[in-house]
Amino acid sequence: ETTRPIREGTLGVWDTTGLSGLYALQLQVIRLDQRVETALIQVTVDNQPPELALLSPAAGAGYTLSEQPAIILIASASDNLELDRVTFYIGGQEVASFAAPPYALAWAPRLGEHTWRVVASDLAGNQSEQTIQFSVK
Repeated sequence: ETTRPIREGTLGVWDTTGLSGLYALQLQVIRLDQRVETALIQVTVDNQPPELALLSPAAGAGYTLSEQPAIILIASASDNLELDRVTFYIGGQEVASFAAPPYALAWAPRLGEHTWRVVASDLAGNQSEQTIQFSVK
């Protein structure tokens, strides 16, 4: 609450730490002539990052190039509200990005040690990330 006029400034700050879900914000202004004006808006607070699991390949898995024409990369991701994107990276390079499940890719393997990193982002900008390593001989 404040009694001093604010022009083109911040009326207040709402600490949403620990909150999640649908909330209603109400602004009530009492004019000099004692008229009351009210504005109400619903907002969704999302402080929870997505849940993410890398399903295949397993961490530390080893493949033989001559026997494995493709390696299937599979992740599982979900969010309490709504996911925006799930992005796959191999060796730091983006190889796929998904807006909806399934989060799977047939990747043409190359010789060497590989790092598979997956980033899941929700619509509020919260992110979860997981990384595993595997090898191709």
